[in-house]
Amino acid sequence: MLNKTSRMLLKELCTNARIKLPALSKKFGISRYLLAREIRNLEKELELHYTLELDNAKLGFGTTHVMHLKFVKRPSSETLKGILNKIPSIQLALLTKGDFDLLCFAVTRTPVEYSQIEIALQLLLEEYGAKVKSAEVTLARLGFVPLDSNLISRSALESEYKEVLIRLNANSHAKISEISRSIGISDDLVRYYIAKMEREGIIKRYTAVVGKPNTGFTIAYLANYAVRENLQSRIDKERREIIFTDDEQSDVNDFQSMFSTTGSEQTLNIATYRNRKYGLEHSVKAHNRIYATDRPEVVSAEIIKPVKGVMPFRYLNVKEVYDTSNWPLEFS
Repeated sequence: MLNKTSRMLLKELCTNARIKLPALSKKFGISRYLLAREIRNLEKELELHYTLELDNAKLGFGTTHVMHLKFVKRPSSETLKGILNKIPSIQLALLTKGDFDLLCFAVTRTPVEYSQIEIALQLLLEEYGAKVKSAEVTLARLGFVPLDSNLISRSALESEYKEVLIRLNANSHAKISEISRSIGISDDLVRYYIAKMEREGIIKRYTAVVGKPNTGFTIAYLANYAVRENLQSRIDKERREIIFTDDEQSDVNDFQSMFSTTGSEQTLNIATYRNRKYGLEHSVKAHNRIYATDRPEVVSAEIIKPVKGVMPFRYLNVKEVYDTSNWPLEFS
C-alpha cells in the first residue's frame, strides 16, 4: 500500500509530469533529497512511465474504437505481439481471461480506416477462431489511451513538431536541453514548439501512467442496457457507489478508466482492486444491481498483462477529472 507521501507525489506526477523538485519541495514541505528518493521508489515499484495525454483529433485521428476478442484457440503472447505489431493503429492490447481473451484500442483517422483494420485483424487471427466485437469511444470520461511514437509520426503535424512531440511522449519528464540535443535544434525553438502545441490544445496534459498497479486484481467490463425512464438517477447512483468510492479497501479511486461508447456496448470500465472477489462485487455485481430495471448485459474479464502499449492507469482526483457531461441524456 502506498503511504501518504507517495500518494501525494503520484497525484502530482500524474497531473503534471513536468513539475520540478523545487516546486514539489515547497508544496509539500519535504526536502528535495527525500522527494527524489521517493520518486525513484515510485518509478521502480509502479513502473511509472512519463508520457502525454494528447488531443487525438488535432493530430488527425478522429476515431477511437475498443475491441474485445474471444478465441477458439488462444494464441501465445508472442504470437499476439507479432500480429498486433503489424497494425500500427492498435495502441493498446491487454491479454485477459473471462468473457473475452483480448481487449484492444485502435486509433484511426476515419471509421472506414478502422473497419479495414478490424477485418485485417480477423484475417491475421483466422486460425485461432477470433470473434471480434467493437464499439466506438465517444467520450473518455475518465482516463485515456497513451499513443505510441509510430502513430504520432503518421499524424498531421509538421515534422518539427512531430520530433518534439515524439520525445515528450516517450518521456514527458525530459529536460528541454535533452530534447534539443537529440533533435539538433536550439532550446528556444523547442520551447516555442511546446508552447504552441499547448496553446492549440494538442498537448492536454503531461502525465505519468502506472505500468504495474499495486493491487491484486484488474478488471475490464463492458456494459449495455435498455435506456428507460429516470436513467439519470441510476447513473448518479453508479457514480456514487462505483466511480466516486471513498472505500479505503479499494484502490478504485487510484487506478481507474471509464469510456462512453456506441456500438456493441455503451460503456467500458477498467479498474483495479485488492482482490478478485471484492472487485467483482464492487463493479460487475453492483452495476447489474443498479441497472437491474434496464436489463443490463455485462461482459467482463480480468486483465493479465499488456501485449502492446502501456497500462493506462493514473492516480488522479476522480471527482475533479471525471467528465460529468450527461451525454446522451441531454442533447444540444
